[in-house]
Amino acid sequence: MVNGHVMYLMRRASQGSMFPMGNPTPGLEGLTDMAVDEMKRFIWHEKTGERKGFIFKRDETREMGLEGYRCTVCNFIELYAKED
Repeated sequence: MVNGHVMYLMRRASQGSMFPMGNPTPGLEGLTDMAVDEMKRFIWHEKTGERKGFIFKRDETREMGLEGYRCTVCNFIELYAKED
């Protein structure tokens, strides 16, 4: 078994301008030149059973990262929620 993490790719537009020396064509303001890729981990949320708050009570939650093990023979994956 090989240890690993469950990740997902998040693509968003960059904040840079497509035309750093000025806009040659009117009406194309605000366009970005490229997308930025980020890898994010999946998070497990669960209720703790506690209710907290002064006026408005709400359920407390706990966050845990997902970690997994993959079999090198059959590629079966087991996922576990682990405290970070």
